[in-house]
Parts: sequence; C-alpha cells; structure tokens
Amino acid sequence: TPPGTYYLQVNATDNSTNKNSNTSVSVQLTVTAPAPVTYAIWANSTKGNAIQWSGSRNMVNGGVHSNNGIKVSGSSNMIIRATEYVSTFTDSGSNNTFIPPPIKVSPKPFPIQYNIADYKPGGKEAIAAQNEGKYHYFDKKFHVSDSNAVLDGLYYVEGNAKLSGSNISGVFTIVAEKKIDVSDSEHNCSAYLGNLLFLSNSTKIKIAGSESDFSGIICAPKGEIDLSRSGNTINGGLFANTVKLSASESNINAAHLDLKSTVETTQTSGDNIFIKALKAILQFFYSH
Repeated sequence: TPPGTYYLQVNATDNSTNKNSNTSVSVQLTVTAPAPVTYAIWANSTKGNAIQWSGSRNMVNGGVHSNNGIKVSGSSNMIIRATEYVSTFTDSGSNNTFIPPPIKVSPKPFPIQYNIADYKPGGKEAIAAQNEGKYHYFDKKFHVSDSNAVLDGLYYVEGNAKLSGSNISGVFTIVAEKKIDVSDSEHNCSAYLGNLLFLSNSTKIKIAGSESDFSGIICAPKGEIDLSRSGNTINGGLFANTVKLSASESNINAAHLDLKSTVETTQTSGDNIFIKALKAILQFFYSH
C-alpha cells in the first residue's frame, strides 16, 4: 500500500442470519514508507522454543522475534508486524492472527544493550540520578509490599527486587542483579531512565500483576520473562533470553510503530464480526 492516509467504513452483516449486526467500524490508517521492524517481543535463546505462548486474547503491536523456535498454544491472539523464527514455528491454538504471516529468518543479535555497571554506585546513570536526588541503592533485596506506594528514580538492587503491593505507581527504573517479581494489580509504572523500566542481570523477570500499565522496556538478557494473569498493557516491549506468555487479554506494544491506526467502534452486538472485519482490513493493507 502506498504511503498516505486512508479512511474506511465497514458495516458488518452476520452471514449466519443474513441480518445487519448493528456493528459499524470506522478506521483511519496512516501508512508510512517501510522501515526496520520495531520489536515488541524478543527471545534471544538458540535452544528449543524460545517463545512459549499459551495465553489467549492478547494483542501484540510490534515485531516478534525468536532466535530459535516459537510455540503458540493459546487462542484468539493477534500480532501486527513481523513474526520471525529461526528454526520452527508451531501454532496449535485456534483463531490466532499473524499480520503478515510468520517468516523464517537467520539469527539476529540482541537489539538492545545495557551496561550493568552504569547503574551501580559510581556508574554514569547512577551519578546522573544521584545528582537529581533520585538514586536508591540496596545491597541485599528491595521489597515494596505497601499498597499505593509511589516510586521515583533509579533503584539498583544487589539481590532480588519484588513489588507485591497493589496500585504501585511512579516514574522509576529498577535494575536488579537477581530476580524481579511483580504481582498484585492496578499498577501504573513509567520508565525513568532511557525508556528502561525493569532490567534483571540474572535469571528471571516475572510479571504476575493484572489490570496494570507498564510503560518502558522490560529486559532480562540472561534469563526469562514470564508474563501471566490478565488485562495488562506494556508499552515498550519484552526482551529476554526466553519469553513465556500465559497472560490473557493483554496488550504488548513496541516502543515506536510505523503503522498508526485509530479504530472507533459503535456496536451493540456482534463482537466476533467486528474482530473479523478489523483483521480483514489490516490484512489488506499489509498485503498490498
């Protein structure tokens, strides 16, 4: 499709009854010239299924890449942008949509790099945050169990970091030498440093919260990111050695997108018809 702005109006009909479904979809699509893929999910491992996706009804707006295999067993997921795998791709679920279809590629280098020394005491990021009065150093562990806690600045943790209270908010970056564990619900977190929200230098980042907004990159280059529960929005992406997605009804968005779309709906019934219409529209623009 040539670059430009396109306007579409879709009125859906239920084929099973041949009746108007009372579903109207107005779509404005702005298409720019092709550009390198911006990734929302990256798994760097060259062993096994580096991405294991058992969750359902999720939307990924950005590229998905595995340096080995991808295994999808959940249903009714949608990925907009490239889906790339190096060895095997398996979709044993149902009603999953990949726009464009998955493609086999050669291995690629990890797309983002962080120097852990920058966040340690005396590092350049640590000094910059300290000059703002926003550097927090923990020589063992860091645990926030209080609800409605507000975090601010750069948190460097020699051990594990854990957020277990509800409704935690703030503009912050957590860098931990070991595991990062986020649970409970209704968090509203934004990155403080360089669009980086969570960085683990060890085994795992587990996001088991629900109905939460996470704005920033979540990164575990040596370990696994495990996203579970439901209703989360991640603006920035997941970058790890392996990625496990058992979450449902969540949105994962790349930091920057080349295709911007606005969808306005007025509907009283026919949700499935609306989804099918939207898929068809997006498929058209990606195939022309």
